[in-house]
This record gives sequence, structure tokens and C-alpha cells, in this order.
Amino acid sequence: MDKIKKVVDQAYDYVLDNILTGAWPVGSKIPPETELAATLGISRMTLRSAIQRTNALGLTETKQGEGTYVTSFNMYPYFSNLFELKLISNKNNDILLFRNYMEVGSIYTAFSQPDFDKKVERLEALFREMKDILYRRNLDAFHAVDAAFHSTIWSMSGNQFIHSLTEALDQLIRENMQYNAELLYDPDNPEILLDSHREILEAIKKKDIEGCYRAKFKHWDILLQARESK
Repeated sequence: MDKIKKVVDQAYDYVLDNILTGAWPVGSKIPPETELAATLGISRMTLRSAIQRTNALGLTETKQGEGTYVTSFNMYPYFSNLFELKLISNKNNDILLFRNYMEVGSIYTAFSQPDFDKKVERLEALFREMKDILYRRNLDAFHAVDAAFHSTIWSMSGNQFIHSLTEALDQLIRENMQYNAELLYDPDNPEILLDSHREILEAIKKKDIEGCYRAKFKHWDILLQARESK
């Protein structure tokens, strides 16, 4: 049994290495079972056991009658299971607090990044688009631009772990942002939604981390009051 397990581990390591090094890029079909098993000098059954592990990790997908393909790894399914089992909270307040700390930390790190000015220009363009959309009373379009605005802030850190984490939680974060926006939205007063974005943008431009923190948690207080009044 130990010998068989070791062979499966070696086959798994071979498959994993080809994926991680890019030898088998995302979207590509890995070599047929017979060819790959022959290359490794193992049985097809042993190879299937190894591929089942990469399938379980979300690195590959086996399609009946077609073969196995390399997929783009996404952590969202794992987090979905944790939310469903209530091992991680998905309450709106908890998610918003997580977002606040994540964004302030990303902004602080961004100040020293070489593409800081370019990312600020991107935020300014998104804010102008956001303003135009809200004054045209198009809340649905606002949601997409709002998500792009905050996604840009997270990307400013240049931290791959933050990128992967926010990508995994993208759907949940978007739902949280939409819920908050709809809570505060007043078609006759779009500035309610614009103020917090304007304040955070101005603080970022000045590289004022304290100002960023104040803007984020001022928005937090406004949302809490709005929820209590509903």
C-alpha cells in the first residue's frame, strides 16, 4: 500500500509541476492518459488517482470522453463551503469590516508601489464615471463601476495573496457592496454614495493613511445608522 501511495504521489507531483511551471497552461489539455502513464511508467489507474487530486483542488477538470484540462484556480468554492457550514461569518457587518481593514492596508502598501500614480489615475477615471452614472440615476450600472473602484484599491498593494483572497471572495464582496449601495441610494441625492468615494480618493492622492482610515470608518458609521433606521 505504501509503495502504491508513493507512486501516486510522484505522479501527482509530476502533474502539479507541469501546471505550476506553465508547461501546461490554463485552458490546455494535458497529454492523454495512455501517453502520460507510459511516460511515467505507471498504470492508468494510478495516474487517474493522481489526477483526481488535481481535480479536487480545482487545478484540472476531467471531461467525459474529452480528456483533462488545466483550469484557472479559484478559491471561491472552498469559501462557499465554509460559509455554508457557518465556519466563517457572511454577515454584512463582518464583511464590511473585513473590507475596510483590507482596503486601508492595501492603500498603505500602495504608497511605495511604482505604479501608484497610474492606479490613482484609474481611480479618478472610475470616480468620474461613477458620478456620471449616479446623476443619470442608473444604480445597476453604478454597481459594476463601484466594484471596479474597490478592486483597483486592492490591486494597488501589489500583494498576490490579497489579490487571490479578494478574487476568491469576489461574489460575496460584490453582494455586500450592492446591499450597502442600495441601502444608502437616494436618486434625488447621489452625493450620499459619492461622498465616501470622494473622501477616500482624496486621501489616497495625498498619501494620507489616517485620512483613508477616517473615510472608511465614517462610511461604516453611516451604514450602521442606515441599517438601524430601516
